[in-house]
Amino acid sequence: MGKFLQYLLISSLIFGGSMIGYNNKIFAETNENNVVLSTSEGTQIKIELDNSEEIIDKKVYKVENGVKQELIIQPSRKKTDYRMEFNLENEEYLKIAQDEFGNDTNSANIFNKNGESIAVVLIPISKAENGKEVDVEVSVENKNVLKIEVEPSVQSTFVQIQALSYSYSDYFSSGKWITRDGLISLSLSPKKLVYERHSNPNLHAAIGVDSWNKVVNKHSSSSNWKNTAQMKNQYICHRDYAQGFKTPWNLEPARPLVSYAETVKHACNNPL
Repeated sequence: MGKFLQYLLISSLIFGGSMIGYNNKIFAETNENNVVLSTSEGTQIKIELDNSEEIIDKKVYKVENGVKQELIIQPSRKKTDYRMEFNLENEEYLKIAQDEFGNDTNSANIFNKNGESIAVVLIPISKAENGKEVDVEVSVENKNVLKIEVEPSVQSTFVQIQALSYSYSDYFSSGKWITRDGLISLSLSPKKLVYERHSNPNLHAAIGVDSWNKVVNKHSSSSNWKNTAQMKNQYICHRDYAQGFKTPWNLEPARPLVSYAETVKHACNNPL
């Protein structure tokens, strides 16, 4: 296990520093099986962690935006099931995040009873000792249990799981209504967290769901807000393509509803 623990340390340094959550400093390590996630809106969610026999080493860290787990799973010829149970007492629920095309990913969001995303659950790393990716499949049971199935591997597998909560200000430095070329526009100035592309597409999907939800919560009460579906298409398009190269992101409610592909075809600004 010596070499793999060395790999674990290297992986933590390489991936932990460039992952979702640029300020995710480790506050403390805990070996407890119950940890608490504090959301940006003040909700306290207890997470009960699995004690699967296949887990030969487990570390849990409190980080600035939530909690991070690092697991080493012993070599196995069968899938390893790992469960995280979220103690959701106020009608919150877990839901698998979908990408821009409506496909399920191996990440999830926690929603409150009003359908607002309050946290993300991500699996940024799942690798064998030799650095090869190991497939994982994530599903939700009973709206509060995240089931993580790790594919068999002849080598030990390192898996990292994050449960994180972000606020609007974590994603955007500003957001305001403006008039541009005669069009009312919601002008957003994104931070790197919201648009950075990762080799693992699952991270991008959950952050996309969460950040768009924050935009809706903050700005949809305005009389300028309408045509939500197309504004969302524009938002996703800017996230995917404009990123940090073209800011701010301007979303115009007046643009007619077209498909996401058509929105991309017109560089995020389909004709009026």
